[in-house]
Amino acid sequence: MNYKHGYKELKACGVDTDCAVCKPKHKNEKEILLECGEGTGRRTFTSSDDVPFQLARVTVDTTSLKRSEILIKFSSLVKAELVNNAVVRLKYELFRSCGGRQPLSIGSWIYEKDTNGSVFNSVEESFDFMFCECQTFNDCCDYLVVVTPIEIIGDGVTATVRNGRMAALTQALCDDSKKENKKI
Repeated sequence: MNYKHGYKELKACGVDTDCAVCKPKHKNEKEILLECGEGTGRRTFTSSDDVPFQLARVTVDTTSLKRSEILIKFSSLVKAELVNNAVVRLKYELFRSCGGRQPLSIGSWIYEKDTNGSVFNSVEESFDFMFCECQTFNDCCDYLVVVTPIEIIGDGVTATVRNGRMAALTQALCDDSKKENKKI
């Protein structure tokens, strides 16, 4: 399936916005689908009061699959600038929105860094996670990752998130008529 959002559409989509618009392109049932998502830019957080930021999204159309299993892989880069007794804690939250319904949080992960007694510490590293779920329904769903600053403590402390990447690997779990599991 080649489903593309325009860059302007991606920028306009938020956690409260329904953006998945799938038109089934698979007339016959498929066993495996791979969808590559898109990043939505970068954001520098300087306070725990900063607004959450949607870092990446991927759209998955399971209408051609029976009882699908979906594996979401996400990665990003985080650059933390920490000064004397500083702490950065960010929450990465995965949301799913299917069929025009409100996004539902389906998992969260925490990135945390502190100075560990150093006067100054600048670090840039990757942050990633994988998430797997089974779906008993066939639908078009958006999966999106939102980053929220939980704790940014210290003068001049910043955390920049960027290069968000998502991919979804989806497969049919089993064919009820044959009663056999299909594995990758």
